[in-house]
Amino acid sequence: SVHYEMKADGSVEMDQDDYVTTLRPIVSSELTGAASDASATEQVAAQFVSLRGALAYTTITQAWIQVYIVAMQRVQVPTNLDARRVNAVTRKLQKEPKKMVYPAMRCEGKLDLHSDSGDRRLTGDGDDEVKGYGIRGLNVLRRGKTADGKDAVHLVETICKSHRLQIRSSYAAETIAAAHGVDEAYPTMVTIQELTNGVLTPERLKHLREYGGLLVEATLTTDAESLYKSLTSKDLKVPTEKTLMGHVSWIREMMMLDLIHAVQWCDTRDMTADGHTKGSVDRHLLLEVMSGRQTFVHECKTYSPHRGER
Repeated sequence: SVHYEMKADGSVEMDQDDYVTTLRPIVSSELTGAASDASATEQVAAQFVSLRGALAYTTITQAWIQVYIVAMQRVQVPTNLDARRVNAVTRKLQKEPKKMVYPAMRCEGKLDLHSDSGDRRLTGDGDDEVKGYGIRGLNVLRRGKTADGKDAVHLVETICKSHRLQIRSSYAAETIAAAHGVDEAYPTMVTIQELTNGVLTPERLKHLREYGGLLVEATLTTDAESLYKSLTSKDLKVPTEKTLMGHVSWIREMMMLDLIHAVQWCDTRDMTADGHTKGSVDRHLLLEVMSGRQTFVHECKTYSPHRGER
């Protein structure tokens, strides 16, 4: 279950502390001292699947561990090492459960879509089933100002998924992640508008998608400068991997319709979705947005097209 609490200042906190305490790491004599690379026994494998599913439920409020859940969900036949890894995540979560904080703020009508991706490059060295695998992350941040004028954000949506397509380059990973991220965030963008301007009819929704008119200003933020240049160049150039042309053209169309108000490049050190694609990086940026804060410490580049160009 999810626990909600409204503070005196109007902010809301969400947590699953009670649920997290009920999780039970795998404790079995069949696991103790067993070789890490050996397949888990039937009993341990069943416990692994059960605990993995229980951990997945915690991502309602624990976005900082999503990448580990996705990695474990790819496991079909768990080894003893996999069982120990799920135990490690469980114990870490129980030791340091986090809260999702939504500060009281006045919404500015702006959304920031932080898109990032990671990939396992194709090297051609031997047989490796994970070559060409990619993972993508997205954070949808609603921006506003608190009563004392400070910047604040609401983490209204967070996504961490495996790519459905084989990835051949970092550029491909970032481009596909951005396109799929915008597509998946679109219902949220419409919902934010409906909260303040009323429910849209099917006819109005269709018109909105074809001709623009979204009142929410959405910024697509990426840390891939190559993708940023593809989206902001005056003349659209065909990527080396030509199948990506459709993805780039689609995002540019969303920009010209003002469904994506601007595209932004930020330093990797400021990319909040980086923690959704790499388990080894610090969780600091994810914990910051979960706490209702986000700032760009390093240089950013922002581009908004002249709408008259369409």
